[in-house]
Amino acid sequence: MIQQLRKSRRITSQALGKALGWSQSKMSKVENGAAAIKEHELLRIAEILGATDRQIQQLQFRFGLTELPPLSTRALVAHGVDRHQRAIAEYERLARVIDVYCHSVVPGLLQTPDYTRALLGHFGVPERAIDPAVEERLIRQRILAHAAREFHFLLSETVLYSLVGSRDVQVEQLEALKLRALTKSIRIGIIPTASGTPPRALSEFTVFNSDFVTSETVVIEQHFSDPVDVNVFVSLHADLSSRAHYGQEAAVLIDRAMSALLSQE
Repeated sequence: MIQQLRKSRRITSQALGKALGWSQSKMSKVENGAAAIKEHELLRIAEILGATDRQIQQLQFRFGLTELPPLSTRALVAHGVDRHQRAIAEYERLARVIDVYCHSVVPGLLQTPDYTRALLGHFGVPERAIDPAVEERLIRQRILAHAAREFHFLLSETVLYSLVGSRDVQVEQLEALKLRALTKSIRIGIIPTASGTPPRALSEFTVFNSDFVTSETVVIEQHFSDPVDVNVFVSLHADLSSRAHYGQEAAVLIDRAMSALLSQE
């Protein structure tokens, strides 16, 4: 992004490096991701290049993510799911607007403790590691109370019927989801199966500030920061939102799912 911003201002890397007191070699390494910089140096670059407030916000957001690498699901389990929860919390702390799409399970920020425990068990997380991971997830969920942030969750209707644990666990989760869906502090949309799902919606994803995306598959979490890639997810989220039901209409879909689950007992 530094390189793109510099080129848009028609400034050479040599000239920018000189203004910073850096060699052209160091400037090149910074722009190509081969050398790290400190935040005050980043802000100095933004000042020299005459970055707008929005561009400075984007630069700082991306700077905050530089030490949070993508990992395979196996590596996440091996290195500690609770540690990964703290990494996700850092993404969320840096972002003001968070847009989420899930087609198989309830998003982590909306999960009940028992639902989280059952889900982690499905992914082979060792029993000893589950409680610490649940605790970290509960800490993450506190961010939902922050008035300065905007959350927009989209769930496929199939999520309501995906049995992660027992029926009791699922019903408890759906009751909590319904309460959230009827509040005005966050947006929760349920996409009815009859509305159809775009072929592009093949994986679950989260968009942070319309600048950065994490997308999860069965085996790996991928990260995207290229504006072209990010815009694909932003437009997909908007498309899915146009198909979703909100508020009381979403509550009706949740009630229908709970009735179906209870009738099977």
